[in-house]
Amino acid sequence: DEALRAGRILGADTSLLGHPDGGLTDCVEHLAADLGAALAERRPEALFLPWFGDGHPDHQALSDALALIPGLPDGLEVWGYETWTALVPNRVVDITTVIDRKREALATHETAALAFDLNAGLGLSRWRSVHGLLGRGHAEAFLALPAAPYLALTAAARAAATPDR
Repeated sequence: DEALRAGRILGADTSLLGHPDGGLTDCVEHLAADLGAALAERRPEALFLPWFGDGHPDHQALSDALALIPGLPDGLEVWGYETWTALVPNRVVDITTVIDRKREALATHETAALAFDLNAGLGLSRWRSVHGLLGRGHAEAFLALPAAPYLALTAAARAAATPDR
């Protein structure tokens, strides 16, 4: 409910697939099937998700699931964003005019706010303004690529992080 409310505030097409919060690493194949069906139905031009190197296991599982989907929509661009772990961006978007909407969306996550101060994430948006806004306002950073190169980069990063056995 919190994520759906936040999505409405942001004007995002938000849908939940019914998989367990905190347990996506245990159901990557099912997640891939459900995500693939949603993408086939909606045929979006862009997909926004936590980037593949994000420090949360659920966020990493989402990228792993995306890599398992055959026949991604033609022209799909994947925009990975930062949540727990900063990325090296190739897109920086000025969000200064909508920062209050971001604050309002963050405030819907009441459950997460019991564990930590969600407003700390606003600091990253402020810091990202250095990249392209000369430190004025707020910005969001993304790693945005067509799906195939994004997935190739994901696979390369996973292979580099996996120790030889």
